[in-house]
Amino acid sequence: MSKQKYDTRPISPVTSYTISEICTLLKPQKLHEQTVRSWIKEGLPICYYGKPILINGAALIVFLQNKKAKLKQPRKLKTNEFLCLKCNQPVTPQDNNITTEQQGNVIIAHATCPHCQKTILRNYSISTLDTLYRIFNVNGIPRLCVSETPSDNTNIVPQNATSQNNNRISPDFLKTNPLNEYLKYKFRIYLTNHKGFDHKTSVTHMQLLRQYEKYCNFTDLHKPKQKTVCEYINHTTSTHSVSFCEGCTSTLREFFKWLQTQPKYKNASNTAIIAFCNLTNNQRKTARSKAYQESYTLEEIRTAINKMPRTTDKEQRNLAIVSLMALCGLRNSEIRTVKIQNLKQDPVSGRWFIDINPKMMDVKFAKHRIAYFMPFDKEWVENVINWRNKLISMGYKNKDPLFPTTESKYIALNTGVSKLTKTGINNNKTIRNIFKESFTNAGLRYINPHSFRHTIARWAAMHSQAAFTSVSQSLGHSDVYTTAEYYGKIPTSQIGLELNKIEQELNQT
Repeated sequence: MSKQKYDTRPISPVTSYTISEICTLLKPQKLHEQTVRSWIKEGLPICYYGKPILINGAALIVFLQNKKAKLKQPRKLKTNEFLCLKCNQPVTPQDNNITTEQQGNVIIAHATCPHCQKTILRNYSISTLDTLYRIFNVNGIPRLCVSETPSDNTNIVPQNATSQNNNRISPDFLKTNPLNEYLKYKFRIYLTNHKGFDHKTSVTHMQLLRQYEKYCNFTDLHKPKQKTVCEYINHTTSTHSVSFCEGCTSTLREFFKWLQTQPKYKNASNTAIIAFCNLTNNQRKTARSKAYQESYTLEEIRTAINKMPRTTDKEQRNLAIVSLMALCGLRNSEIRTVKIQNLKQDPVSGRWFIDINPKMMDVKFAKHRIAYFMPFDKEWVENVINWRNKLISMGYKNKDPLFPTTESKYIALNTGVSKLTKTGINNNKTIRNIFKESFTNAGLRYINPHSFRHTIARWAAMHSQAAFTSVSQSLGHSDVYTTAEYYGKIPTSQIGLELNKIEQELNQT
């Protein structure tokens, strides 16, 4: 376990964790609590020595990065050495014979391991061809074939190989107040268990609370001063956006309210301080106002789908993803976690729909809903249904993901095939990249896939009220007002066209 490399990305530098929480964050690496205690003996700093023991996230990230950097790095291969993956050691080619071929400015050398008789490969710069002829018995590229442009892929292992450290930790994150860390930990537990916030939302509150703590030079949070709070709000308003200030004041207000409920700190903050943690009415309205969201037209979506390739399994999967998003406007997290059994057909109307079940999918607010396919192109429906039927014919079960990931299997030099797995896409960035590639290749601008929900809502707004209500339920909005206010706003160009029609009617009369 001492040579284990730990992924520090789930750790927030503004949050303090208990030993059990660290083990939960690093659960994929099967971290044990005793390992964390051994880290403390090795020098992992503790920011609060009470019960429970708290470890600052920034200090933990720095400790793991330094631990990773100290791991033994592979030495640089000598010119006459190859790395045998089976033997897991540097070896010299059998009988000193190699076969070479050129790929651009890179020489790919093939040889045979003298121990396991397996094929070994290594890349060389084409400028080292003369050296290879002096060292090996070369069969392949003529000696006079030398490129003037050197290659960037000369060695397999760089000379000064170091681990990739994540340089997102600044010295400011390492400065803490032990009592403040304990109070923030208790407040985070309150937000999670009492308020029902998820981990991501709780970490956001910790980030905003640290902004105030940093402004106060890490003085005790349980001793707030009305003058300091007012100065902090004025400073934040003048240096940051109104939306950010709204989040800061909301977090401070919630923290001081919670502090009044704690036995030792009931008199720490009074009602006047809580009242000052507010913005003006105009500032609050400005912070909550929504800008106009651009969206694709149906014709643009149709153009992009028609130009998408559909030869390989990966291309057919991407085609089905874009088609399904255009038909029912799912969120990114819903698209990547939808299962085969969630795609169903209504026996009464005959229309296909997605049964968005939070027990099987990653759904916002865990709300169950039915997302019917919109009456758009039948070709889009066929793209989704054909993809589903293909997965079933390949042996996929109902509980398998509708859009699985792919892995590349290299069957020859620089040639490979993508093979479908039975694991779902685990990153929303993958979904966004699929849409970006599809629309940019079609010569269209890229807009976030969430804009498809605006497209569907604006299409419904141009039809009957019943259609708009149905679309509102399909999008998962609890109130039609939400759809009308934030999604169903008619594009400005459409408003101009409608006014032109009215003007023509008036001129005719």
